[in-house]
Amino acid sequence: MSSAQFLRHKVTGIKYLRTAAGAMIPVADLPRLAGNDATLRGIQVKCETCETWHPCHAMHPHRTGLECSACRATAAAAASPESQHAAAMRKAAALLRLAQSDNPHEAALAASRAQEIIDRYKLNLAALDDAPSEEPAEEIRNFKDDPLDEGGVWKALLGKAVATVNQCQVYTCGGHVHLIGRPSDVAMVRPFYAYLAGEIERLASRHCKGNSRTYWNNFRLGAVETINQRLKASLAATVETVKAEALAAGNERALVIVQNSLALLEKRKQEVAEWTRANMNLRNRTARHSYSHAGREAGRAAGHGVNLNRSAGALNSTRRALA
Repeated sequence: MSSAQFLRHKVTGIKYLRTAAGAMIPVADLPRLAGNDATLRGIQVKCETCETWHPCHAMHPHRTGLECSACRATAAAAASPESQHAAAMRKAAALLRLAQSDNPHEAALAASRAQEIIDRYKLNLAALDDAPSEEPAEEIRNFKDDPLDEGGVWKALLGKAVATVNQCQVYTCGGHVHLIGRPSDVAMVRPFYAYLAGEIERLASRHCKGNSRTYWNNFRLGAVETINQRLKASLAATVETVKAEALAAGNERALVIVQNSLALLEKRKQEVAEWTRANMNLRNRTARHSYSHAGREAGRAAGHGVNLNRSAGALNSTRRALA
């Protein structure tokens, strides 16, 4: 353990080293100074994170003092886009499972947060992507060997709605719905699509009993129309909420980050569209199906019962990114 005398400022919390001559040196400066002063290299300092002692020249500045290499590496890994992606997906998946609860209030609250977490994560990630990086860009791929779902007009339209707000595209082939996009974006689409498709089927089973196949199909299509509109409105609401939070905090830099993030997300979407045009020979086809006005209207109304509404609050990682 070090025999050096350390003092901490009562107001700022910054740790100082008091030298034999009475000088006060901020501990965070010791690794730099130790390179030119052999007397400082032997001084050991306690890590601000794990509270273990290490030679100061092998440590790193950290807030009010120094941090050891192990803690620095752990913090860097936790802050990586991959870790943030995994955390966001775990939270969203847990909320979607909870959204299937028999408790209506609990289900509504859970589902209201799932896509918001995804949207806020993407704003945060876009801000990180704007910074220079030596990491290779994530490749756009055609996930033809891993279909989103079996075919069906309503499923293709639902897949398109969820994919669009997550910077992906869909197409149908061989009786299946397929995704095109970056792996991280596709990973966002799959669980939320599965939840929405399950909700539509649940609502259809409740409201369509005793009606024709045409009525059932139009009910599903009507529900998808409403969900598509609400997804777009929900994304806009999340953006406005993040902007309002930045304004309330008086943080002009955060507003700039939000605007830049939105531009980058739009760029990601356009890049997927350009890749699709360059690599896929897709043709637009008009699906023909029997129409039921009553079924379509009932589905549109039921679509409002799928829990998508944004609730107030902020994901902590986004607050940090916009701080």
